[in-house]
Amino acid sequence: MKGYSKYFWFIHFLGDIILINLSFFCSYFYKFGSLIHDDRYIFLLLIFNFIWIFTAFILDLYAIKRISRIDRILLNLLKAGFINVFVLAAILFSLNDDSPFSREHLYYTYASVFSLVLIWRYTSVKLIYLYRKYGYNYDRVIIVGGGEVAKGLNDYFFSDNILGFKLLGIFSDVSLSFKTNTKFGSLLEIKKFALDNEIDEFIILDLLQILMKLKI
Repeated sequence: MKGYSKYFWFIHFLGDIILINLSFFCSYFYKFGSLIHDDRYIFLLLIFNFIWIFTAFILDLYAIKRISRIDRILLNLLKAGFINVFVLAAILFSLNDDSPFSREHLYYTYASVFSLVLIWRYTSVKLIYLYRKYGYNYDRVIIVGGGEVAKGLNDYFFSDNILGFKLLGIFSDVSLSFKTNTKFGSLLEIKKFALDNEIDEFIILDLLQILMKLKI
């Protein structure tokens, strides 16, 4: 992808970290009625951040395919939450310090993190779709070739699974066996269409046939 797409993962990551820390501080204030003065809780906050970063990159939470649909966002948050709770419990148990931390504070923190991150992810994805709906920040793609593979790609590009690409045309000397909402043309039209529309990517399904047709 081009433009701002390469920064989407960082925007999501930064938003998650901010919300995790905000949840921790707000939960502490709600529970104890003050800002954090206990060094043990500052240490716990550092552990929170480290575990989230570790979990996020282990599960590859910031891959585009994992931040583009609400069901995937929810599933990945559940996975990340389970791992976070397990790892944090293991660390606290290893400290063997007679449970120095408030369970209530931890409950509030996890509930806040899950709710706020879910809302943040959902809102950000909707904003990305809205941004691209008006024609910004996507790669222009054409499919060269036909058949069932072309049909599958056509359906994929017009589904909710794709993010950051726009299918502008399908080119083949064989009639398509499916309906498409994009342009259909012959192989000889590819060069002019690609130049006129500043195509970024070509998906070539039958390279030998195209080379013979275009006499390359």
